[in-house]
Amino acid sequence: MDRFSTYRFQLTYRLPGDAPERAALAKTLEGAGARLIDDCPAGPDHVVIEFRQAAGDASVALMEALRTVRRHLPGAELVSSSPLLPGH
Repeated sequence: MDRFSTYRFQLTYRLPGDAPERAALAKTLEGAGARLIDDCPAGPDHVVIEFRQAAGDASVALMEALRTVRRHLPGAELVSSSPLLPGH
């Protein structure tokens, strides 16, 4: 029997010069099961994307999230990742 857990984490990316407008990017990511966080302390050329991924383990969830961003935002550079612990 497969056991899946839901993993929550945020990925911070530096945007490429040809990145879509924020509203369009938010809509695209929402359709992919992610949420664009409006307030990014890293600066205007960065975005924070929150994921809630069901997977057998955290590494699988993270890899799927990275593939999602690469598919929808090619050229973005991963700056950091952080887990969201229960209650946050």
